[in-house]
Amino acid sequence: MIRYLFIVNFIALCFSCQKNRHTNEQCDNAELCVGNRTQDTIFYGWNTNLLEDTLLPGKSACLLVGELDIEYNKISGKKKNEPSYTIMITTSPAGSWFVEIAECHKRSNFEYDPGNTNSIKLYDE
Repeated sequence: MIRYLFIVNFIALCFSCQKNRHTNEQCDNAELCVGNRTQDTIFYGWNTNLLEDTLLPGKSACLLVGELDIEYNKISGKKKNEPSYTIMITTSPAGSWFVEIAECHKRSNFEYDPGNTNSIKLYDE
Protein backbone atom coordinates (compact mmCIF):
# COMPACT_ATOMS: atom_id res chain seq x y z
CA MET A 1 0.00 0.00 0.00
CA ILE A 2 2.83 2.40 0.84
CA ARG A 3 4.49 1.59 -2.48
CA TYR A 4 1.25 2.35 -4.30
CA LEU A 5 0.90 5.76 -2.56
CA PHE A 6 4.53 6.59 -3.29
CA ILE A 7 4.10 5.81 -7.01
CA VAL A 8 0.87 7.82 -7.26
CA ASN A 9 2.45 10.83 -5.52
CA PHE A 10 5.54 10.60 -7.73
CA ILE A 11 3.44 10.57 -10.92
CA ALA A 12 1.33 13.50 -9.69
CA LEU A 13 4.51 15.46 -8.92
CA CYS A 14 5.87 14.80 -12.41
CA PHE A 15 2.66 16.03 -14.05
CA SER A 16 2.55 19.17 -11.91
CA CYS A 17 6.12 20.04 -12.91
CA GLN A 18 5.24 19.72 -16.60
CA LYS A 19 2.48 22.37 -16.36
CA ASN A 20 4.88 25.19 -15.45
CA ARG A 21 7.29 24.69 -18.34
CA HIS A 22 7.36 27.34 -21.03
CA THR A 23 7.75 26.60 -24.69
CA ASN A 24 9.94 28.71 -26.92
CA GLU A 25 8.11 31.55 -28.66
CA GLN A 26 8.80 32.91 -32.11
CA CYS A 27 7.03 36.01 -33.39
CA ASP A 28 7.41 37.20 -36.95
CA ASN A 29 6.16 40.56 -35.72
CA ALA A 30 5.90 41.35 -32.02
CA GLU A 31 3.09 43.82 -31.36
CA LEU A 32 2.62 46.73 -28.97
CA CYS A 33 -0.95 47.95 -28.49
CA VAL A 34 -1.86 51.06 -26.53
CA GLY A 35 -5.40 51.85 -25.43
CA ASN A 36 -6.99 55.10 -24.27
CA ARG A 37 -9.06 54.59 -21.12
CA THR A 38 -9.51 58.30 -20.53
CA GLN A 39 -12.12 60.79 -21.70
CA ASP A 40 -9.43 62.86 -23.47
CA THR A 41 -8.15 62.66 -27.03
CA ILE A 42 -4.45 61.79 -26.90
CA PHE A 43 -2.11 63.00 -29.62
CA TYR A 44 0.85 60.65 -30.02
CA GLY A 45 3.78 59.47 -32.12
CA TRP A 46 5.77 56.22 -32.21
CA ASN A 47 9.58 56.60 -31.87
CA THR A 48 9.46 60.30 -32.66
CA ASN A 49 8.98 63.64 -30.95
CA LEU A 50 6.28 64.52 -33.48
CA LEU A 51 2.61 64.08 -32.59
CA GLU A 52 1.58 62.29 -35.79
CA ASP A 53 -1.71 60.64 -34.84
CA THR A 54 -4.66 60.75 -32.43
CA LEU A 55 -6.05 58.19 -30.04
CA LEU A 56 -9.71 58.80 -29.24
CA PRO A 57 -11.27 57.78 -25.91
CA GLY A 58 -12.01 54.04 -25.79
CA LYS A 59 -9.87 53.30 -28.86
CA SER A 60 -6.49 51.60 -29.25
CA ALA A 61 -3.56 51.69 -31.65
CA CYS A 62 -1.03 48.96 -32.42
CA LEU A 63 2.52 48.93 -33.77
CA LEU A 64 4.32 45.92 -35.24
CA VAL A 65 7.87 46.10 -33.91
CA GLY A 66 9.69 43.18 -35.55
CA GLU A 67 10.83 39.61 -35.09
CA LEU A 68 11.18 38.32 -31.54
CA ASP A 69 12.51 34.88 -30.54
CA ILE A 70 12.25 33.91 -26.88
CA GLU A 71 14.01 30.76 -25.64
CA TYR A 72 13.31 29.11 -22.28
CA ASN A 73 15.52 26.81 -20.23
CA LYS A 74 13.80 23.42 -20.33
CA ILE A 75 14.66 22.58 -16.73
CA SER A 76 14.13 25.86 -14.87
CA GLY A 77 11.52 27.42 -17.16
CA LYS A 78 13.38 30.75 -17.06
CA LYS A 79 14.19 32.76 -20.15
CA LYS A 80 17.57 31.91 -21.67
CA ASN A 81 17.74 35.15 -23.57
CA GLU A 82 16.16 38.55 -23.08
CA PRO A 83 15.34 39.76 -26.58
CA SER A 84 13.44 43.00 -26.61
CA TYR A 85 12.62 46.21 -28.39
CA THR A 86 12.26 49.59 -26.77
CA ILE A 87 9.59 51.83 -28.26
CA MET A 88 9.21 55.50 -27.41
CA ILE A 89 5.69 56.88 -27.27
CA THR A 90 5.44 60.66 -27.23
CA THR A 91 2.05 62.07 -26.26
CA SER A 92 0.28 65.28 -25.52
CA PRO A 93 -0.78 66.12 -22.85
CA ALA A 94 0.70 63.10 -21.02
CA GLY A 95 4.43 63.18 -21.86
CA SER A 96 6.80 60.50 -23.19
CA TRP A 97 7.38 56.87 -22.24
CA PHE A 98 9.80 54.13 -23.21
CA VAL A 99 8.06 50.76 -23.41
CA GLU A 100 10.06 47.52 -23.52
CA ILE A 101 8.56 44.72 -25.60
CA ALA A 102 9.89 41.32 -24.49
CA GLU A 103 6.84 39.24 -25.45
CA CYS A 104 4.89 38.63 -28.65
CA HIS A 105 1.91 40.78 -27.65
CA LYS A 106 2.13 43.64 -25.17
CA ARG A 107 -0.76 45.87 -24.17
CA SER A 108 -0.60 49.12 -22.23
CA ASN A 109 -3.28 51.69 -21.51
CA PHE A 110 -3.41 55.40 -20.89
CA GLU A 111 -5.41 55.99 -17.72
CA TYR A 112 -5.95 58.82 -15.27
CA ASP A 113 -3.51 58.81 -12.36
CA PRO A 114 -5.49 57.65 -9.28
CA GLY A 115 -3.73 60.26 -7.13
CA ASN A 116 -4.32 63.12 -9.57
CA THR A 117 -7.18 62.90 -12.06
CA ASN A 118 -5.66 65.78 -14.05
CA SER A 119 -2.67 63.57 -14.86
CA ILE A 120 -2.57 60.73 -17.42
CA LYS A 121 -0.18 57.79 -17.03
CA LEU A 122 0.67 54.73 -19.14
CA TYR A 123 0.00 51.43 -17.34
CA ASP A 124 0.79 47.86 -18.42
CA GLU A 125 -2.21 45.59 -18.75
